Amino acid sequence: MSDTGRKPLTDQLSESITPDSQKSGLDKAKESVTDTADSVAGAVQPGDSKSTSQKLSDQTGSSADTVTDKLGAVGQNVQETASNLTKQGQETASNLSQQAQSNTGAAGQQGQTYLEQAQNLAADALKAASNTAANLANTISGEKK
Repeated sequence: MSDTGRKPLTDQLSESITPDSQKSGLDKAKESVTDTADSVAGAVQPGDSKSTSQKLSDQTGSSADTVTDKLGAVGQNVQETASNLTKQGQETASNLSQQAQSNTGAAGQQGQTYLEQAQNLAADALKAASNTAANLANTISGEKK
């Protein structure tokens, strides 16, 4: 049972278990409007005037929104970090390659040429950046569980 002016709990449950693929555009729009109206009503209704079931429903919805927001922020942070590490690795590889090419003539035949050394260093830098990004993603994935 829901409180007066609030979206019925049976409607909330029914909407949450029905896949979006089985809902019409009108159904989705109606849900969005009624969900927003219910959220506003829940925010302005004093806690002591809510029924126990309505309190639980509001707390569950609030917790789910908080978790979703945090996971979205973590995912964005992982993407940005991985992108930055990849970009830094590419820039380092490019700089080393350019430096090696300019010094290749002086390198001679001392085992590896400067170009080969730079290419190996660049590959190592990219590998380290990739491993760091993967470790960060694994760490965050562990936090989600």
